[in-house]
Amino acid sequence: MSLPAHLHLLIPSSSSSPSSSSTSNTYLEARLYLPLSRDAYRNDFPISESTRSSPTPYTSLADSLSHLNVKRLITAAHPWSKLGGSMLDPVISYYLLSAVFAHDRDHGQDGHTAVLTFNARGVGKSASAGWFDLGLRTDAEDFAAVERWGAHVLGGVKEIWRFGYSWGSMAALTASPPQTSSTSSSQPRISTMLLSPPYTIFRALTLLAPKSFTSALNVQTQNTNSGTKEGRVWLVYGTTDEFTSVSAYRGLNKEGERTGLVSREIEGAGHFWRGEDGERLELVISEWLADA
Repeated sequence: MSLPAHLHLLIPSSSSSPSSSSTSNTYLEARLYLPLSRDAYRNDFPISESTRSSPTPYTSLADSLSHLNVKRLITAAHPWSKLGGSMLDPVISYYLLSAVFAHDRDHGQDGHTAVLTFNARGVGKSASAGWFDLGLRTDAEDFAAVERWGAHVLGGVKEIWRFGYSWGSMAALTASPPQTSSTSSSQPRISTMLLSPPYTIFRALTLLAPKSFTSALNVQTQNTNSGTKEGRVWLVYGTTDEFTSVSAYRGLNKEGERTGLVSREIEGAGHFWRGEDGERLELVISEWLADA
């Protein structure tokens, strides 16, 4: 299977020092998709277009990527690793990427957005994780670390967007607030899409998680300025989701109580977004990107 040209890397996890190249650090396998054709990459970048390539340690990059002038970074988290979830899930590696780059191209914003995906611990070449480690804490911490790394190497990022699919929606929602760089004088704007979060399962795990899904959603949406689109959360789900009932999803925004929550209900779509459902998802992602 081929992928858009990208950098396939090993980058620091939340338990590593972002500036250290020590072999004692723990790393996460990541793919950074930049809005360029393969020919536009410099020769010293470790370019991949394959799902079977081997990741290169991030220290091999000659310098930062600030010269690319990327303004928006989207970091994406995948479904639960214990059930086979990875950054190569088609929702992320195909539908999300297709929607993002098509949207930028159609709006005359070529080069505007980069997409950063990563494997959670225990997946692929990422650091190992025990079978009983549900990732309820480390997933969010690693998400924030990956996001910080991406913003650092890209430089000049003005918008930090988050995409969490299925189990990954918890990490995208509960990760610590984004930052661009230590020298930035202003915080980036943020927007989050939660796609098919297994809300019923999250609710059952409330006692085990550092933050519950509902409380985190409350904080995120209530801190949103009702007069702007800053910090809004998009909740996207299908009416035939195999893990969460449509009534449970609708209850998350009962009577529009959460002013910072935008709900999109896709009639007949399931949890896995295959075929025609995936094509409809691309349209919703494009709508989300336009919500700036």
